Amino acid sequence: MCGIAGFIGKKIINKTNLNKTLDLMKNRGPDNQKTLNFRYNENFVYLLHSRLNIIDLNSRSNQPFTIKDFTIIYNGEIYNYLELKKNLEQKGYKFLTKSDTEVLLNLYIEYGEKCVNFLEGMWAFAIWNNKEKKLFLSRDKFGEKPIYIHKCEHGFYFGSEIKFISSLKNSKFEINYDKLNIFLQNGYKFLNYDSSTYFLKVFKLEKSTNLIIKNNSIIKKKFFNQKHSINNNLSYQEILENLKIKLFKSVELRLRSDKEIAFCMSGGIDSTGLASIAKKIFDKKISTFSIIDEDKRYDELSNIKFVNKYLNAESHLVKVVKKNNLEEFDNLVGYHEAPISTISYYVHYLMTKKIKDSGFSVSFSGVGSDELFTGYYHHYLLFLNSAKENFKKNYAEWKKYYWKFIRNPNYRLKQNEFTNRLLIKKIYFQKNDYFRKKTKIKDFYYLKDKLRNVMLNELFHQVVPVILDHDDKNSMFNSIENRSPYLDSDLVNFSNSIPTKYLIMNGYQKNPLREVLCKILPNKIRLDRKKVGFNSNVFSVFDKKIIEESYLKLEKNSFLNSIIDFKKLNYNNFLNSSGYKDISDKFLYSLIAVNSFLKNYE
Repeated sequence: MCGIAGFIGKKIINKTNLNKTLDLMKNRGPDNQKTLNFRYNENFVYLLHSRLNIIDLNSRSNQPFTIKDFTIIYNGEIYNYLELKKNLEQKGYKFLTKSDTEVLLNLYIEYGEKCVNFLEGMWAFAIWNNKEKKLFLSRDKFGEKPIYIHKCEHGFYFGSEIKFISSLKNSKFEINYDKLNIFLQNGYKFLNYDSSTYFLKVFKLEKSTNLIIKNNSIIKKKFFNQKHSINNNLSYQEILENLKIKLFKSVELRLRSDKEIAFCMSGGIDSTGLASIAKKIFDKKISTFSIIDEDKRYDELSNIKFVNKYLNAESHLVKVVKKNNLEEFDNLVGYHEAPISTISYYVHYLMTKKIKDSGFSVSFSGVGSDELFTGYYHHYLLFLNSAKENFKKNYAEWKKYYWKFIRNPNYRLKQNEFTNRLLIKKIYFQKNDYFRKKTKIKDFYYLKDKLRNVMLNELFHQVVPVILDHDDKNSMFNSIENRSPYLDSDLVNFSNSIPTKYLIMNGYQKNPLREVLCKILPNKIRLDRKKVGFNSNVFSVFDKKIIEESYLKLEKNSFLNSIIDFKKLNYNNFLNSSGYKDISDKFLYSLIAVNSFLKNYE
């Protein structure tokens, strides 16, 4: 995993700014930093790279990496690089390294822009074609690796982080207050319905997208569209057989590393399933890292201990301890260049810090499983909303097995309310009568099936992109590469084709995944219906006095006052809420996160 940055246009970037930018990139690549530049006509091209050694630890694989007229800077991992290398060798290509970087560049030389069609992995790369004077950028299929872009009068900038662009340009960007307003009013789920960022004139290159710059023209091309058509001809046995093959293959590919791999593990089926496959199928040594919260709602210690014993794993427990100041949190928000979307991702940062301190450079996470296999409680509600054949049976199982876990009253719907779509939509919106002006954002339409449409929105826009962004920033802050085996293109396409009726069966969400993990994962974990995950609470992380002091400062911020009527909103509302207390806690956290962002950048 690495950091990239660059510029193409009519401007000379001085050595001081180049070196300053390379210094900023060291978190992403502590093992080597280098820059390379080209000139043609009145234009200049700068390519900057910082390397975190994961595949082929030798300096021969440092970047920028050049073959003849082609130079690449690359952030990510191409998991099927060995298969691609074999194919290229059959075509006469010779290799000087054991890296996936050299494979990727040769693949581009052979196939041009179509090279991305062969890739399974996560990537953000730029290739300069010095013969054709063309710059080619690409971002992976699910957006696991970021590329930020900025166009101005003198040229085009790009980078793994916004601060790299700002450093190269030697100027700061203005805050995008509209984005902050969307986050506060609608929550993190509506941040990725466009390519905007928290800064004006800086955008994300969209996932599954190539960008080509030639003769001062910029062309974007989408190269991959996730399939989302349900195949009702699939038999149950075919589903299980295919799912098992694709999941195991995905894990096997992502275990390729010249560094040891750590597993981010909660007590749930997603992360424990990955660790169990790695151990039981591929005989890998397992080291796990888990968050332990004293809040009983988020306590999974029993499951975690059980799985670690079962896998004979080296266990690392990261206890959530209350902080009496916001200094570390403010620093992390500054690095993210965005409010941390949930308190869970501050806690996740503490875990990646522990992974680094324990000597690991690669980690596995279970991102994407919930959105593929029905991992959230509201998925069951939406399933009931459209399940007409066995409604009474499915509803009875919901009441029997899940009712006891539900804290949010919006999920405790009565039987005769399941036909009301508006009640289902309550799940996604907080009460926000204290906002001076309301904003609303509509879901994308993919399928008529309400459950699957919500799951696809969560996969492509609402949840997974937010998680991937924070995973990337938290991991790279600590020089860790994070891998997500559930986000394999073949696995995702197949999972999205599974008929809805098989996703929840006999009172079990994620039914196909549970079946595939039979005899690999103990039933105590495999059949556990309770969902917790890497969650925490603002009052578990920060001392109450610090929260109160922070809240009092919120009213003094001119932006927050312009959108919020603080007469209708006061701190006591959070402590004495008669409604669902977690919603109040979450909004309080959002205010603290936005205030921290404004402290960093206003």
